[in-house]
Amino acid sequence: MSDTTIVWRDLKSLTKLSPDSAKILSQCEGYRDLDLSGLMELSDEAAESLSTYKGQLLLNGLTKLSDAAVESLSRHDWVSLCLNGLTELSDAGAESLSKHEQSLELSGLKALSDKAAKFLSKHQGRLYLNGLKELSDAAAKSLSKHDGSLNLRGLTKLSDAAAKGLSQNQGILVVAGLTELSDAAAESLSRHEGDLYLNLSGLNELSDAAAESLSKLKTDLDLSGLVELTDAAAKALSKQTGNREISDGLLKLSGVRRLSDAAVKALSGRRGQDGAYSQLDLSGLTELSDGAARSLARHEGDIWLSGLTELSDAAAEALSKHQGRLYLNGLKELSDAGAESLAQHESWLSLDGLAELSNTAPESLSKHDGGLSLDGLTELSDTVAISLSKLSGGLSLNGLNGLSDAAAKSLSKHESDLDLEGLKELGDTAAKSLSKHDGNLNLRGLTELSDAAAESLSKLQHHLNLGGLTTLSNAAAESLSKLQTHLNLGGLTNISHTGAGFFSQFSGNFFTDDDDPWNTVEPDEWLAQFEHVRFEGGEIVAVDRITPDFKQLLHEQNDAVLIRDDIGLLCDQIKADHPEIAAKLQQILDSHSKNRPTSKTTP
Repeated sequence: MSDTTIVWRDLKSLTKLSPDSAKILSQCEGYRDLDLSGLMELSDEAAESLSTYKGQLLLNGLTKLSDAAVESLSRHDWVSLCLNGLTELSDAGAESLSKHEQSLELSGLKALSDKAAKFLSKHQGRLYLNGLKELSDAAAKSLSKHDGSLNLRGLTKLSDAAAKGLSQNQGILVVAGLTELSDAAAESLSRHEGDLYLNLSGLNELSDAAAESLSKLKTDLDLSGLVELTDAAAKALSKQTGNREISDGLLKLSGVRRLSDAAVKALSGRRGQDGAYSQLDLSGLTELSDGAARSLARHEGDIWLSGLTELSDAAAEALSKHQGRLYLNGLKELSDAGAESLAQHESWLSLDGLAELSNTAPESLSKHDGGLSLDGLTELSDTVAISLSKLSGGLSLNGLNGLSDAAAKSLSKHESDLDLEGLKELGDTAAKSLSKHDGNLNLRGLTELSDAAAESLSKLQHHLNLGGLTTLSNAAAESLSKLQTHLNLGGLTNISHTGAGFFSQFSGNFFTDDDDPWNTVEPDEWLAQFEHVRFEGGEIVAVDRITPDFKQLLHEQNDAVLIRDDIGLLCDQIKADHPEIAAKLQQILDSHSKNRPTSKTTP
């Protein structure tokens, strides 16, 4: 890379970094992520400089580091240090990293010596060792003393002694990937006193004794690898609850194809901690008796039944009484009677498998008092849009590949969250209609947006997701910067100085998590990813702030207004005694007014 300029977020494309370039980057402020995961090597001097960077540091492309470099990086104390590319770590390196006091990611390690494990057990903060497939008994015992979240998602085997050792961990323990679990190991893990996240999706069988042990856990439990479950195991697991402080109490049995009515009845009685709602994923079931449906109706919490391809009217009526979100995404058709029944369900209802609706189903479903997902629909007639606009809860139509102006006008009257993520384009008239929508609007599928559409959408009073846009004109940026709510533009690859200037005055915040519009960052932090990194002769020479000229202009404009006010006041005060001077000052003000632009301009 010779003389050129790239934006901050593209620094991950660098394959080499000199000590001088590292020093310049380390001095940048803003607490944004510094992603240098493209680096294949890092000198000791560059590591020393990067250790002072105030923000998350990602070096996931490095497969090896000298002990001196590791020692330097261990002093990095902002947010997290990501070294997921390292495939080996010396004992000396482990000793150094044990002094790191923030989140530490070492998920590229395939093996860990007992001595290294003993050192890392002294680390305080989140520790990620997700690349380990096995863990010695001694290493497990050492890591059990780790003070902070311990992530071991890659373990496929765990001896009884290792399980007993890890059970003594007092913090957050994440274990996933196990393909076998003895009764003794299950019993040990059930005694873990901290917060345990246990993913056992790799198991294809579970003994009744192990199920009884696991029932003592207060956490989400993923057993999606099981293809069958005995009535005794179902009865045991029905007693298992979640910890409401860390999870929703999900029991995932999505691999089980059949369950007896007795097993379904037992699982339906499962409750969350202190009787709270719990979640039950039975997406593997391909058939459901009317009796089993009546049992599930008594379950208080979310239920997944997306393996069902058909549902009797009696079962639909039974499930309509269920309290909690209901997922029936496998249904390919729904009778009018079934639609009428499910419309009485009082929570989120997902019917994403339906590719079309009968003539009466839309009107029936519009009476549903809760959110409705119909992501299987690829087309929406104007008549159906009118019906669905009456829905009182959220509406998801992410499968639509087009939207008529008339349908958009109807949907604009819908009063809750509206997901239209499948749309690749949006006409100006449709955008104008949707701008009046009273709820969050998801248009993440759009790859381009006209200036007129942006101007219309800027009037939206709720969160707007445009995360699929990669470019944005200055005019569109100016319009969208007027939004008073949260905005997702996470797909942008670059932004002009002018566009950045508009967003520097944005009164809302930006969100990048599509599922959580409340997880936001402020405008300055969001804009920092687009700052320009200048290279000369392959070396970084400067990092230019993207908005200083615009902000300076705003200050100068404010100063000019104050000066004009002062001169005007002075004219009034001296007009009687010094008319000639007052007239001259007034002439200056008039000339300035004449030369001022009639519309807003930016650099």
